[in-house]
Amino acid sequence: MRTAWRGVYFLLLSTGYWLATRTVDQQREIQATRNAFLQSRLSPHLLFNTLNYVYDCVYGVSAEAAKAVMLLSNVMRFSLSKVSAEGKIKLVDEVEQVQHLINLHQLRVNNRLNIDTHFGIDDNEAEIIPLVILSLVENVFNHGNFSEPGKKAFIGISLKDGRFEFRSVNHKKEFDRAGFGTGISNNKSRLESYYSKKFSLSLVDTPITYEVKLTIDLRP
Repeated sequence: MRTAWRGVYFLLLSTGYWLATRTVDQQREIQATRNAFLQSRLSPHLLFNTLNYVYDCVYGVSAEAAKAVMLLSNVMRFSLSKVSAEGKIKLVDEVEQVQHLINLHQLRVNNRLNIDTHFGIDDNEAEIIPLVILSLVENVFNHGNFSEPGKKAFIGISLKDGRFEFRSVNHKKEFDRAGFGTGISNNKSRLESYYSKKFSLSLVDTPITYEVKLTIDLRP
């Protein structure tokens, strides 16, 4: 009987020790999660406070520089904005950020970029997964040459009857680092996971130009 009680005693003791250590581990995990959450909230907050400070500093010196800071702030805020339960955002909101991005790059070179745009959206409530269009447009600026006479880029975005279409064409830079492939590959993986067979992505790569065409059926 005494041996049985000793067995029960040590069983309870070991169980209590396990529960105590598990509780400590859980508290550490909760604290780590809380710290990560606070850090994720703090980093954007610090970024936007810094951008606001820079804006205030340069506004009296250069209106164009202040405008560039504000455009950058808008794009960054959008990239951190919340998405719907389906992981999507309004298409018109992303198109607005595309326009901000174009304006930002124009300010960098005193509006010397030769670029034509066409935006036509017939449904302001249509949704799309975020940052796909922005990343494609950013690729145009990173790898395209359209600051020289005779070299022009085109960016077109349209939505009609649920059919979304993006198209970009640009001359290549004479000396350019690789980069189109990775961005296109990442976008394609995201599109496949969200839209499966409801999208097509085509690339036309010539020695002189690069063209991207993306179509998505956004109908439910």
